[in-house]
Amino acid sequence: ERWDRLRQFRFQWPALSAILKLPHVVDALRAMHQLGVLTALLPEFSAIDCLVVRDFFHRYTVDEHSLITIQNLAELGKPARAGAAEAAMEPWRKRFAEIFAELERPDLLLFTLLLHDVGKGMPPPDHIVGSLEAAEPACERLKLTPEDRDTVRFLIAAHLEMSATVQRRDIFDPETVRTFAERVGSVERIKMLTLFTYADIKAVSPEALTPWKAEDLWQLYIATANFLDRSVDERVHADANDEVLI
Repeated sequence: ERWDRLRQFRFQWPALSAILKLPHVVDALRAMHQLGVLTALLPEFSAIDCLVVRDFFHRYTVDEHSLITIQNLAELGKPARAGAAEAAMEPWRKRFAEIFAELERPDLLLFTLLLHDVGKGMPPPDHIVGSLEAAEPACERLKLTPEDRDTVRFLIAAHLEMSATVQRRDIFDPETVRTFAERVGSVERIKMLTLFTYADIKAVSPEALTPWKAEDLWQLYIATANFLDRSVDERVHADANDEVLI
């Protein structure tokens, strides 16, 4: 009965956004999850509660993996922990921290990370399809704006594409960069998708994100962001020339 009353409470985006902006957001979310509050307010998350993915890569249950993705971003602004592996990753960690500090909507990115793998506990064989289906009622219930919903959909739908591009394509090929940039569409989105990919890979296991993978991810981010910046400049100049001709 208590959880039924909680589900009926009008828990909308401003309340969740405030939690996602907390300096200790992961501690807050873990406490909510342990108490059953998180799944009461986001029932979609219950599909991955203690769910085990049986493969050779994922070390954590799906719910813990999702929380670790958020932890990975929250830790970007903190001093690196001591250790050889951490020291090797430090140059890239600082670079990704700079991107995170520039984000206009870090709360929206963290919200999407909560939902990005819930499809693994749902019937569709493609977990991205399941996660997209689950995100719709969640966004509706929280009263997200249409623009924010589009961002959530994009990030869930594309959350494996940057990793796949790095692994399977020549990221120094201008055509690869152009195609990928056109898929992303904006500098803010490439920032969010880069951080999403960084956090997602790192949350598979402590060894998953190697320095060379981080370097390739960074190089693709830089190339894509530069392409998108040039495209914006070219459109602005074209518009200015049109006005002069008129």
